[in-house]
Order: sequence, then C-alpha cells, then structure tokens
Amino acid sequence: MMDGVIRRLPVKYENGSIDLIEIDGIFYLEAKGEKTLIRTRRKKTYKSLQRLGELAKKPPAPAFVLCHREYIVGTRYQILIGDLLIIF
Repeated sequence: MMDGVIRRLPVKYENGSIDLIEIDGIFYLEAKGEKTLIRTRRKKTYKSLQRLGELAKKPPAPAFVLCHREYIVGTRYQILIGDLLIIF
C-alpha cells in the first residue's frame, strides 16, 4: 500500500499460500461456487479460495463494478457509450 491506496489484491489458495495480484491487471472476477476465478490481462487465471463478495470488499471502490451477481469487472477495461457498456 502506497499513499493509502491498495494496489494489489491478496488472494488465498487451498494450500494456504497467498499471491498479491496487481489490481490494474485484473479484467474480472467470477464466482464459481464458493471460490472465485480471477482473470488477468496477462491471460492468467487465478483460482481463489475466497468468495467473490469477500474479494470485492478489498480493492478501492472505483477499481471494480458489480455487473452481475457472479461477475465483478475492472473499471479500467470498460467504456460507457450512452447507455451501452463495453467491456474488453
């Protein structure tokens, strides 16, 4: 954490290890049962032991938006044109 802003998301795995994933590199988080898949711009997928709701509370509010009860999308990868939201 620098200047009070969280820049990495701590992700817990079943084996007890923790990774710190750059928030700016996360495309979206997807709920899969009691776990969460985290898809990144480097085409890597992380499988977290934490639930989507738990992970959603950690990054700063403008970093992600809940677009469905099973998906949270990084605001860095969205464009709003009128009423149309484009996610890439």
